[in-house]
Amino acid sequence: MDGINVFFRRTYSTGAGTEDDNELLRTHLCDLAHSKDVQELVKKYHIQYVLMLDDLSSEHPTTFDMLYEPEEWKGIESITEETPGFTLVMSEDDMRLYEIDAQYRGN
Repeated sequence: MDGINVFFRRTYSTGAGTEDDNELLRTHLCDLAHSKDVQELVKKYHIQYVLMLDDLSSEHPTTFDMLYEPEEWKGIESITEETPGFTLVMSEDDMRLYEIDAQYRGN
């Protein structure tokens, strides 16, 4: 975890941006291809990848029920291989690494 530029390090809702920016990313990142507001934040924060280390539908989720509110993370948790604007780079078991397509990154 040290030295890696990560936006959301924990399962509660704090991130590197403002509270409004954090909420929009957590709840609507999956709308990247269709939302100018999300596209602006992805560029503003130079977001390039989405790393999902846990699939909540798996038999062994690692999130903590006391801290994790699923509705606060629907914009990230609902990203799949079919979500426009994201390309699956790597997967193993219930872990996924998606790259945000270049036209949305602005890098």
